[in-house]
Amino acid sequence: MNGNFTLSIYDDTLDFAEISRLLHTSPSSVTRKGEVLAKRTNLTAPSDSWHLQTSFGEDDESHESHDPEASLLLLLHKLRTCSEQIEYLQRKYKTVRLNAYLRSDFAQMGLDLSVETVQMISRLGLGLGIHILSYGGVESS
Repeated sequence: MNGNFTLSIYDDTLDFAEISRLLHTSPSSVTRKGEVLAKRTNLTAPSDSWHLQTSFGEDDESHESHDPEASLLLLLHKLRTCSEQIEYLQRKYKTVRLNAYLRSDFAQMGLDLSVETVQMISRLGLGLGIHILSYGGVESS
């Protein structure tokens, strides 16, 4: 299993510099409204978006951690002093959310989080959306 945890902020118009200043970090990526997302289909971004991401996985060395919870903790530690700023951003922008994206070639996967990690998410005033993508592979015996 691999994937990422992402703090995402969406609205028609975002002040990218203000968000980075408030959260004391640079984004992993930004997208501007109308930017082409997929050339084949000419799909464009419906809104501006600002993302801060950490990744996990076992397949290569490009991930910050092999352990999903450790990856989430890296993100939460970057944000640990920003609860007031996150609350401000939630009032100002349409969507501010924390998401987990879990990917696997096989359908069996899970995510365990400690009480301490869940409490850190809560102290930031965030919930956690969990998105699972399985490619439907089957192990041969």
